[in-house]
Amino acid sequence: ILEILASTKKHMGVTELSEWLNIDKASVYRALATLESHKMVEQDPETKKYSLGLKLIELSGSLLNQLELRVRAKPFLKELCERTGESAHLTTFIDNTIVYIDREETSGRITVKTEIGMEAPFHCTATGKAVAAFLPEEKIEELIKTKGLTPYTPKTIVSPSMLKAHFVSIRESGY
Repeated sequence: ILEILASTKKHMGVTELSEWLNIDKASVYRALATLESHKMVEQDPETKKYSLGLKLIELSGSLLNQLELRVRAKPFLKELCERTGESAHLTTFIDNTIVYIDREETSGRITVKTEIGMEAPFHCTATGKAVAAFLPEEKIEELIKTKGLTPYTPKTIVSPSMLKAHFVSIRESGY
């Protein structure tokens, strides 16, 4: 339920969630009641539809604060941002997808809009390609096979051979 509400980014009713999950409405309602009692979802009193609850922010913040990698990387993010004048992002692979776990913003006019917790396809972001370029060849093949190379902009690399050549360039330059 939480993943559906997060991915659709809209309020949903019991019937709609039941159809998405292919679970009877009574079970969905009970699950929603439990989630609501813990403030993980909230119900709009007018529409009776559910959305993610504010408790998830607290839980996400706690998780992020416990990530040792995030704590250790923060000084390097700051330094990178200061040295380059560009925003710096800390990402990791979760389920073969890039997930942003921290960022340091530049004061410049042009910035990349990211949010902590945001997911992105590995082949569409600078950080995703920088990480993937240094993975073993078998892992790269697995990423391409499981995630595909969907185009998101006219410049998205969608050819496996072109992406691998781009990875060679990234490894040679070191970024």
